[in-house]
Amino acid sequence: MKALISMISAVLLIAFTVAVAGIVSTWLPGFFGGVTGNVGAKATDVRCLSAYIEILKVSISVSNNTYNTTLIVYNPSLVEIKNVNLLTDNGEEYFLNETLLPGEMKAILTPIPIQDILFGKIKNIILYGLCSDGISVWDECSLGEECWRIPVFSSSGPSFGEPQPIKVVG
Repeated sequence: MKALISMISAVLLIAFTVAVAGIVSTWLPGFFGGVTGNVGAKATDVRCLSAYIEILKVSISVSNNTYNTTLIVYNPSLVEIKNVNLLTDNGEEYFLNETLLPGEMKAILTPIPIQDILFGKIKNIILYGLCSDGISVWDECSLGEECWRIPVFSSSGPSFGEPQPIKVVG
């Protein structure tokens, strides 16, 4: 009888151990899968937080006998930047819907009227886009900065600094 009780105890102990092992083996992958998924999402967030774009140059170009305001832009980041659009200090927003690949430098023809820039109506351009996680990235170029390569015309001739009022003689 003593041997029978010992055998039943051993069988019950083994059954209990197998049941606990089964429960733990189904719970652990789900637990660690959630943790590693969160780490992957955080890694993408960190890459997007270090993403940025640069306006290297604002200039006027000629294409098909038409003058255009052109931006030379650069994405030094390791992530793609989508929905790149433009905002000016006079409140105009231009939806360019450009995409900048990682490390890409691109010339973008803009619909900004050149007379608005040449005569000082626009003195500041903001280029903005979205990183893969929807985090905004942007850069700005203003009149007088190194990136602004357009002369502003005044009565004293072209200047790359603050525009002077045009004096009408007569």
